[in-house]
Amino acid sequence: MKDLKNNQLYQKISNSFNGAGFEENIATTQGFILGVICRGHGASDNKALTLTCEILNGGNAVGGSGIALFTTMLIELERQLKDQKVELFIPTKKEQAQKSVRLQTAADIAYGFMLGLCCEGNPVAGSIVDSDYVEKNANLKDYMKFIDFFKEIDVNDDFSEDDFNDVVENLHSMIQEIYTLLNK
Repeated sequence: MKDLKNNQLYQKISNSFNGAGFEENIATTQGFILGVICRGHGASDNKALTLTCEILNGGNAVGGSGIALFTTMLIELERQLKDQKVELFIPTKKEQAQKSVRLQTAADIAYGFMLGLCCEGNPVAGSIVDSDYVEKNANLKDYMKFIDFFKEIDVNDDFSEDDFNDVVENLHSMIQEIYTLLNK
């Protein structure tokens, strides 16, 4: 896992995020955008911003700086998914000593991801258009169950550092695999 100080996208947007008009935190927003991209709403689809404002932002529009920040995140995260190099906005132990804060950040990404992935009834990604695709694909179903479970994790549980790293790596891998399965 890369330090946030070495995460180019995080460094590009983190200072301006709080003033951009998003109601959710940066981790939940990253997860939501990743889920929307997996659904098939990429940088060339205006629906991604509409969904973000309607669902993640409680129906409230974002201003120009919010749109610019969203667009930067959408383009870069889509590129990272395609290149299989997604960098989640989770601080390392060196950056945040409290494991509960790091776990909450990972849970926020998982929550946002599931919200973005399941946010509408008519998906556009090639494979998922079939209504029974998730049921037919055991891997996809298992990945979604794990992420859905993880978003509700008790951040005060006694996780070892190794357990934490394993869970975060699984979250990262499953997001990437879901993208791959749905966008063949």
